[in-house]
Amino acid sequence: MPALRSAREVCERALRKIGAFSINDSAADGQELDEALHWLDLHMRYLAGTEFATFLQADSVTIDLTGGEASFDLIDRIGDSLPDEGFQFLDHVELDAGAGRRIPVEAVSRQTFARRDNPTETGQPAMIYLDRTTTDPKLYLHPYPATGEDGFDLILTFRTFAPDLKPKGAASRQAGNLATGLRAAWELWAVTITAAACGDGPVRRMPMQEVRAMYADAERFEKRLVTWENREAVTGAPVADRWEIV
Repeated sequence: MPALRSAREVCERALRKIGAFSINDSAADGQELDEALHWLDLHMRYLAGTEFATFLQADSVTIDLTGGEASFDLIDRIGDSLPDEGFQFLDHVELDAGAGRRIPVEAVSRQTFARRDNPTETGQPAMIYLDRTTTDPKLYLHPYPATGEDGFDLILTFRTFAPDLKPKGAASRQAGNLATGLRAAWELWAVTITAAACGDGPVRRMPMQEVRAMYADAERFEKRLVTWENREAVTGAPVADRWEIV
């Protein structure tokens, strides 16, 4: 298994790519390394918010549903099972109905949930709406368990935010020792996108043609990674569209 580079090592390679960290230097300039860490952190946050990266998928968590409760604060209910990177996107929801039965639960939009029939209906939950418009996401159930009916559990699979690679107040050397959370194949993308960002003014003012070329390389790397490395491993013959033969 390949050794994974720390955030500092990714940023050092990015600074070297734009000529800010010579191969003859014993260490990168502290302020320039600090700036590179900021840009790596920003692009990691962007990646986590725009791609369903498989390495950001958290383990499934089980939430006990309380009878008579139609909605609840999701983060509070997950409690100690919440990863350090937090909760960003919901992937999949199932209902543990007991006796080993797991039933898919539909996650719907605000508009669809608002149009539901009989909003006060109680019973086995069939749909949820997750309100992410506030700092603390709130999860709504329909139907919701009746008062005293406490035998239902929700099983949630979700994606986290990217790791915080530049904690406030942390020195660049200390912060740089953190793991990026990236799988090995993504490190070339991370170096290239950070170099492009740093060469666009924050660390060096490189010719725009060179900066654009690095951004184009990073975009090309990301597309290939999403197409190949980001796929989940599945077995079985590929499924093709049905052809009508006349």
